[in-house]
Amino acid sequence: MKLKYACLIPMLILTLVAVAKGAADNQIFCKGMLGSYGKDKEFPFYLLAIPNGVNVWGDAAKTKLNGKWDMNKKPESFSATGSFYLAEKTKVKIETAESSVSVTIDKLGYALLTQPGKWSSAEVEMAAGLHTIMISVGNNGGQMPHCGVRITDATGKFEAPIFFTKYELGKFVAKYPKGAMELSDWDAKSAAVEIKMVK
Repeated sequence: MKLKYACLIPMLILTLVAVAKGAADNQIFCKGMLGSYGKDKEFPFYLLAIPNGVNVWGDAAKTKLNGKWDMNKKPESFSATGSFYLAEKTKVKIETAESSVSVTIDKLGYALLTQPGKWSSAEVEMAAGLHTIMISVGNNGGQMPHCGVRITDATGKFEAPIFFTKYELGKFVAKYPKGAMELSDWDAKSAAVEIKMVK
């Protein structure tokens, strides 16, 4: 019996180490969003940068894929998830570069007003704390290349960083086949951001 339980000790230690590493990785924040093309990660490429109106399916992304992917097979949709944090109750402006982009925050969808020559937007009051944001857009009319999103205060002077944790990034990338490509110039070191959350 002693030998039986002794064999379990290394497994227990490894489990505790993995749990501790996961907890630590959840405290490392990277500016960006976890962006997938198509449904259920059907395409072997993804986007980690925050969609900005030109990087989802622009020239840079297409250049990376040239010679490595049949460009006749274009994604029919794009979706991305991330989080943002508000230190206090704030009136925020939700903006998208493409009017057809669907925005969901904390599982609640938002209707954005369209203005000629400007990003579509909506101003709403949000509680302090951590918020989850998801965006999605189809590509049946060529909307996907213009997908972009940002969260600012009502004045537009402060932009809330959209981010994910190192742990979330690991889980996201692990679902893709080996060799899957990231289509922007996103870099973990330059994307590192400090988020101070008040408990």
